[in-house]
Amino acid sequence: MPLCDQMVLPLDEDVCPRILAGKRVSARQYLDALAEQGRIKAQFAAALDAFDVLATPTVGTPAIPLDHVDQTATRGGFTRTVNLLERCTLTVLNGFTEEDLPSGLQLIGRAYDAGTVLRMRWAYEQATDWHNRIPSGLLD
Repeated sequence: MPLCDQMVLPLDEDVCPRILAGKRVSARQYLDALAEQGRIKAQFAAALDAFDVLATPTVGTPAIPLDHVDQTATRGGFTRTVNLLERCTLTVLNGFTEEDLPSGLQLIGRAYDAGTVLRMRWAYEQATDWHNRIPSGLLD
């Protein structure tokens, strides 16, 4: 029995439907998707071969309060793309919105090259002070 079908397990109610969606995928569809993933990964690797790290926004819009998050309308397009590409990535704080909510910069490295991404994060944090700032709402 799949884990998500076992209601006694402590799975997040918003994650479980995403996992269960996989039950509708046939073996052929899954193998086709893996082949397409391989093609996409190769194209991305060729396009960025000369670069150690790619910097992108973590999400395409400013942060929103947690109580406004709609799990059915995800904002994770940039991060999910990196998952598809099987690349190393992390996010660093790079500012705050007018509402004092965090903004993130995603650093994307080569597959299995976490060391380079971590060194880039360290260099970024040496050049900025965002990681030392605390949102005013947390000081109350």
